[in-house]
Amino acid sequence: MNTNSRKQDARSQVKTEGSGISNPQGVETRLSDTAADLQIIRAFFGMSTNSLQTLWDLCRGEDRAFYRQQVASLADITRSMRNRRTF
Repeated sequence: MNTNSRKQDARSQVKTEGSGISNPQGVETRLSDTAADLQIIRAFFGMSTNSLQTLWDLCRGEDRAFYRQQVASLADITRSMRNRRTF
C-alpha cells in the first residue's frame, strides 16, 4: 500500500468513525478553535514553538479539515487527562 492510499484510508476512517468529537461530520473546525486547542496541547506536552508552528501550518494547509479534526481530538484527550491528574 503506498503512502497516499494509507493517508486516504486514515482520513476516511476518521470521517466514518467520528472519533467522538462533538464536531458534526462535514463541518470544518474554526481556525480560532484550532488555535485554542493547539495552546492546550502545547501547554500539556511542552511543545517547542517550531513544533507548534508545524501543526499550525498543517491546520491551514490543503488537508486542513483532517488535521483540525485530529487536533481537536487530541485537545479533548488532553483536557480529560489534565482533569484526572491528582498529586
